[in-house]
Amino acid sequence: MKGKHIAILLGILLGVSALALLTAGCKTEKKQFQAGFGKVEISPDEGVELGSYGNESERQCRGVWTSLYALALALTDENDETLIIVITDLSWGNVSMNRQVRAKVKAAYGIPEDHVLVGGTHNHNAPSPASNNPKNVEYMQQWYDGVMKAIDKAMKDRKPASIKVGRTETENLVFSRRYVREDGNYVGGGPNTYNVQSNSPIVAHESEADEEIQMVRFAREDAKDILIAQWQSHACNINADRDKDFHYMVSAEWPGVMREAVEEALDVHCMYMQGAAGNMGCHSRIEGEMAVEDEEDFFAIGELLADYVIIANEADGTFKNVNSGVIKTKQYQMSVTTREGVNVEGDQRPEMNTVAIGDLSLVTLPVELFDTSGKWLKDNTPYAMTLIMDYACGNGGYQAPDWAYPHQCYEVLNGIYVEGTAEKMMQYHLDTLKEFYEAK
Repeated sequence: MKGKHIAILLGILLGVSALALLTAGCKTEKKQFQAGFGKVEISPDEGVELGSYGNESERQCRGVWTSLYALALALTDENDETLIIVITDLSWGNVSMNRQVRAKVKAAYGIPEDHVLVGGTHNHNAPSPASNNPKNVEYMQQWYDGVMKAIDKAMKDRKPASIKVGRTETENLVFSRRYVREDGNYVGGGPNTYNVQSNSPIVAHESEADEEIQMVRFAREDAKDILIAQWQSHACNINADRDKDFHYMVSAEWPGVMREAVEEALDVHCMYMQGAAGNMGCHSRIEGEMAVEDEEDFFAIGELLADYVIIANEADGTFKNVNSGVIKTKQYQMSVTTREGVNVEGDQRPEMNTVAIGDLSLVTLPVELFDTSGKWLKDNTPYAMTLIMDYACGNGGYQAPDWAYPHQCYEVLNGIYVEGTAEKMMQYHLDTLKEFYEAK
């Protein structure tokens, strides 16, 4: 009987041990939030048609002034969900480009398509994705290859990370395209701009400029930190003198200068993110503010912006830790009305992406919004910070806010969508952010 009792006891113990092992195996291990970075050069060969400035014909690349890059950020949450953010040194990307990248990423890594966001630095000294020039068609394959290599590097570079957010402000670096005279009339540059001739002095910007720099630092113990600097900056980078060779040279412009200076000073990976700035210019008409006349001045913008970022990163108290949490995404293709005489194909309708990563959030816009629209969202977000990716995941042109329509400025006259679209886009993003936040 004694031996029988021992056998029964051993059986019970073995059963309990097996159950414990089975239960442990069924538990999903909670992983730590991770961040990875990838960077690949995507500079073109000579002969590629350069974009922007109306995609003027015969503007072909004569060489490389400063290199162009594809930058990728891979973020993986505790549930093993991954978000990919790509920024390249092009002016913008179209819907087709974004979809091709998404399809390639899904095939390679199994990442859902709504977890892949593609944007640009709004660089006007870069190849045109819209050109039918055979050299440009060839270049776009190089672009896709570069983007995928950058993503692969970012995926392999992922390390445990914490998220820190911080803010700082520039001074006299953000300038309107139009200004108000003392007599109430407006003056500004660009085609079709409302411009009453007057000797009355210029006294103010058309609207209050948002000079804040938003920064996110993914702090990693065993690897370089990754720093995002997002600025409601210039609508586009400097319009170089067309009589100079610089106008025909590829350049990463001032965002490239800024990234390089920040990386060298802080020993981090730096990614610049273009914010909403459709009414921002490259130089001021107000006495005492910065005048930008040529490439030396425009490189100075990058250096000055880098100084603000560097000083803020070196100062105590700039950053605060925020919860990394889990990744939430919502993708929405808006049904909006176009202006009379403007046709937009169904797949070109504005696609917007709303993303939350714990207490950090990000929204994409396929149009060029005015900075006041971006500032409104930043001021009303329930999150610790909301980053804005302008001209991302599509290209819908300018979209001015309601207050700009009476001025009939060229952004209004050349926009695709009707009045009220900017407000509709921002309200959608805010409502979605609140929905995400309340469900935390």
